[in-house]
Amino acid sequence: MSGALAASVGAEVGVACDPLSADVLTLSLAPLGDDLLSRHLRELAAEGEPRRVTLRELMRHLVSVAPGTEVFVCENPSVVAAAADRIGPRCAPLVCVEGVPSSAALRLLSALYDSGAVLRFHVDFDWGGIRIANLLAARFPSARPWRMATADYERAVERGGDLLELSGTSVTASWDASLAPALSRHRVAVPEERVLDELLGDLSSN
Repeated sequence: MSGALAASVGAEVGVACDPLSADVLTLSLAPLGDDLLSRHLRELAAEGEPRRVTLRELMRHLVSVAPGTEVFVCENPSVVAAAADRIGPRCAPLVCVEGVPSSAALRLLSALYDSGAVLRFHVDFDWGGIRIANLLAARFPSARPWRMATADYERAVERGGDLLELSGTSVTASWDASLAPALSRHRVAVPEERVLDELLGDLSSN
């Protein structure tokens, strides 16, 4: 197996080639603890600035939050950028997986989940997004979908606009059996950017 292929396969299952190759994008994450990473994350959360956390840092420091803390999970960095610009330090804790979660993303989410965080996930309404959400739901059994119901998709489609044609192989959403048939019926994808106002409204209400 070539190095490039090995790296690609590894990325699909959350395996990093080295502790600095994998990182995870965060915003407003204010962990407990007095270690260097937790202190730095709290400082940036107070300023409303995003922070990339490397796998190396997560291997050296345990990130934890108070039990019951809601931590929102999105797929695309554009959500984080918009939240930083429009909400800033008032934003709820947000973690961006940027597609298939890296080993850093999975390690961070596992640490938060184990400390009692309530994970709420949102992804693109397309087949790739559903696969990512299924992975998160399977890995973190008490995680809850965030505006990922069939009704949320239907509302976005009804608003119209420049929606993308749906492509790829269908897959059932583990949290809503009617979602995949709705996508197949409408045959359009709804990226997170098209529902950004709703997502930011939730993030700013905490």
